[in-house]
Amino acid sequence: MTDKIVVLPMTDESFEKRDGAYEVDHYGEVLNDELANRYLSKLNEAGAAGYLITPHKEAPDESGFVYVSAALQMDGTGIYEDLAALLEDGQTVVIEPFKTEMVYTEFIQQGTNDKEVIVMARLDSSGFGDHALIGLGGASILYQIIQAMDDVETEATIRYVFLNGYGEGYEASTHYLDMLKERGVTPRSVLLLDLIGTGETDRFVKTHGMKSYPFLDGASFEDVEVRSLGVSLLDEYREAGIDVISVNDSITAEQDVFTEEDTIERLSEEAMREHVEWLVDWLKTQ
Repeated sequence: MTDKIVVLPMTDESFEKRDGAYEVDHYGEVLNDELANRYLSKLNEAGAAGYLITPHKEAPDESGFVYVSAALQMDGTGIYEDLAALLEDGQTVVIEPFKTEMVYTEFIQQGTNDKEVIVMARLDSSGFGDHALIGLGGASILYQIIQAMDDVETEATIRYVFLNGYGEGYEASTHYLDMLKERGVTPRSVLLLDLIGTGETDRFVKTHGMKSYPFLDGASFEDVEVRSLGVSLLDEYREAGIDVISVNDSITAEQDVFTEEDTIERLSEEAMREHVEWLVDWLKTQ
């Protein structure tokens, strides 16, 4: 199996769940075909170089696919029927990952000391949920925070980052970390504005494990509950020695769930003002 590229058929379950293949759970794993994903993980552990998924027999015009966690470090893709028919056992095939330029919008607020804080949000997805706008909510709040912080003096330099990209922001966030390393920048902390809305549950932050950081003791964070981050698009930041948290307030948020109370007006007015105010209060102390 070592260094081999494995060709696999698209399963019935992947085919049946293809319309909901982008749904994710709260640990960052993509929900589609759990058995197939676990099998790919085993192939990865066995040293496979990559995988090709052929189309389902009932949809030969589509490319095969199985969605996996962004944490699986094995290259793979779906291929069309005509290409799959050309493959022969023992043939040499190379999978070259698709590379694209990761474009960022970054605003830098210069502080008076050498400490740096990053506040980021994703632009790569949006979806209505249980009192949450999955990606758009955090980006909208970040935009309002930038305006509210205009001309405010802070000790720490604050970087406001809008992440673009695929994989729920995973590729974009790791690419941005590489850029920071190239610049010689080591931020003290990174805040990801995640599930933001008007849910009945109290606001909380996610960290790796149940760890609480000194910067969470500020006025805005002193009563915030700490929960485990689980699998995160910020794991690489943590491994680089940077304190990372994800700010959330809707534990039950799921994509494609829309309640009568979860209106655009409510989210853009009541929820927006509340989130901006408490985050601005904290940023002013940095």
